[in-house]
Amino acid sequence: MRTEINATQFEVDETLKALITKKVSKFERYFDHIIDCVVFLAEEGHSESNKVQVVEIKVNVQGATLFCKEQAETYGQAIDPAVDNMSRQLKKYKEKHS
Repeated sequence: MRTEINATQFEVDETLKALITKKVSKFERYFDHIIDCVVFLAEEGHSESNKVQVVEIKVNVQGATLFCKEQAETYGQAIDPAVDNMSRQLKKYKEKHS
């Protein structure tokens, strides 16, 4: 599975890249026919006091695209629920199409 990590307005450090790659590599346990996975990282909010970190995951599988979006105070906190959400979607997709 090819994994791509994109960030808007900042450069992703190696520690965060490693964490994301480790987490999304588990998707292949749930479904074998994943074409690729794209992770988008962004900040939302207009002032420093209400900024949130957003993680969006898009997984392309044969015949469909699965998508999830989660937000939290840090990217590390947002990646876990996003991975859990996508894992559920992959399990459900596999049950329907296998």
